Amino acid sequence: MASTDSETLTGHANLGAFDMYSANMTTPLIYITAESTTDDIAAIYVKSTLTSGDNASGVTGYFETHIAGTTSGHTYGFGSWINVDTSAVLSAGHIIVPIEGGVYAGEAQASARIVFAGQHQAILTGAPTSLHAWRLNTTHEITALIAAANAGSVHFGTGQTASTAAGTIAIADIVGTGVVYVQVYTTSA
Repeated sequence: MASTDSETLTGHANLGAFDMYSANMTTPLIYITAESTTDDIAAIYVKSTLTSGDNASGVTGYFETHIAGTTSGHTYGFGSWINVDTSAVLSAGHIIVPIEGGVYAGEAQASARIVFAGQHQAILTGAPTSLHAWRLNTTHEITALIAAANAGSVHFGTGQTASTAAGTIAIADIVGTGVVYVQVYTTSA
């Protein structure tokens, strides 16, 4: 597989041992098609190790999208879909999920601050018409907003009486309904 040495292209520094650049992409720069009948085989497998320090860009991968013109529709920086064919049968009791991730630590990390579901930021110079952390779109009513493997996963305790509500949090902006709220408490009893 050939690569273009982007050092020779104005404004594009060489980023590593293998880099590619396209000034006017009309087809994907990389297109991979793979089929597998073997468990735990990925079309692309990347493994990296951070031996010290930190990395705010992403040790294993970093994706950055720039919008330099006027958009004409929804625009996504990264996409992941599982398309279930009509002849497919999904096994009972197993999770089908387009993105899976987490943090694994073999040793206790008592002083660590771990966010395992992701960090999403909106660094804006002005307020947009609407701003949301997530957007959900389903063809059927969901069972619940969170599927918890155990009570501790959502810090759930039974038999507790809530204190006086400290306020409300806008939990959803529903098309046709508008913003709805949940009451929140500073203590659980």
